[in-house]
Amino acid sequence: MQAPLLEIFSSVQGEGPLVGCRQLFIRLAGCNLNCSYCDTPITVGEKGCRVEIATGSSKFEYLPWPLNINDAITYIHKNFNLNNHHSVCITGGEPLIHHQLLSKMLPMLAGTKKGIFLETNGTLPEELHQVIDHIDFISMDIKLPSAANIKPCWGLHRKFLQMALTKSLYIYVKVVLSDKTTHEELNEVYQLLQEEAPGVTLVMQPVTPFNGVNSPGVKKLMLWQAQALQHLDDVRIIPQTHRTMGIL
Repeated sequence: MQAPLLEIFSSVQGEGPLVGCRQLFIRLAGCNLNCSYCDTPITVGEKGCRVEIATGSSKFEYLPWPLNINDAITYIHKNFNLNNHHSVCITGGEPLIHHQLLSKMLPMLAGTKKGIFLETNGTLPEELHQVIDHIDFISMDIKLPSAANIKPCWGLHRKFLQMALTKSLYIYVKVVLSDKTTHEELNEVYQLLQEEAPGVTLVMQPVTPFNGVNSPGVKKLMLWQAQALQHLDDVRIIPQTHRTMGIL
């Protein structure tokens, strides 16, 4: 089976409650959405899968495509000490569009301290069902139409959250906020979480300005957090710290 890998690198998690944890990042190509603020590549360059040679070095080598899954796993175990990592972060794009690949690949990535961490846009509940037994952590986005410039996904987000909660996993929900975010959208988020997962942490992440999408500013963020805390117990404002540090 071919593995559509875009990047492999060791770094620290830059978003959410696990910020600062050392992870091995594996980025897969492709996505089922087209969010306006997306700042990550989703297609493979001519050189193939990019691998950072040493953490923080910005020096890379490339694994040519097509890349066989067994060859990719062998390379990872040879070049990275998984025992020194909190977890393997499977990211994208949207990793779950490759659920058949993940079903085979994830069991082959054993050796970290805490297991497998999935970053997902939270819109593919059936695909999650296919791999959930191999997942230990889920970072689930709720996509706000105003910030992402896409159609509302409330129904899919609800089904995804329901599926995620069928297992004893560490789950948090992240919303990316822009200067276009509305109270109506945020109320949809609060209602969804109150009904399906009142104990889950909500991360409010101000968008890193990109492609004409701008941050809402501190005043709005503080107001929105205060409003969210009227409905939910754990609401945190956490920006993209890896952008500040200048690392992958």
